[in-house]
Parts: sequence; structure tokens; C-alpha cells
Amino acid sequence: MTVPANTRADHHVRGRLRQAAQAGSHAFATAYLQNRQNSAQADLTEQISALDAKVKGYAGTLSQLSNKLASSAPTTRTGPS
Repeated sequence: MTVPANTRADHHVRGRLRQAAQAGSHAFATAYLQNRQNSAQADLTEQISALDAKVKGYAGTLSQLSNKLASSAPTTRTGPS
């Protein structure tokens, strides 16, 4: 069963005994919440991967710029010439 976020799912559980109805309702709620948790975790994992890729790209750019600055910096002498 798929229910869009922020909506209400009406689910009727019929059972001869009150305990059976409670167990069915509990099982449905547990499965629904597990599904929501899995979806949220998948979304977060995707976002983290995208951010990791950006960080790696920025680190590479920073390394290139640092190397370029180091190679173009004038050398300083100490002592008599």
C-alpha cells in the first residue's frame, strides 16, 4: 500500500476478537512506519552521496589552486647575495 506523505490512510481491520483487530492494526502501522523510515533513509543517503561528490570536487580544485600558487610564488633569499 502506498500513501503519499502528509496524508491519512484509512485502514479497517476486522477481527472476531479485539486483540486480533489490535494486532492487525499494529502490524499495519509498523509496516507503514518502516516504509516511511526506509524512504527517508534512501533520500538522505542520496543527498549525502551528492554532497560527498561536491566536496571531492572542491578538494580537487583547491589542491590544483594550491599547487599553482606554490609554483608561481617568488622564492625568497636569506643572507647575502
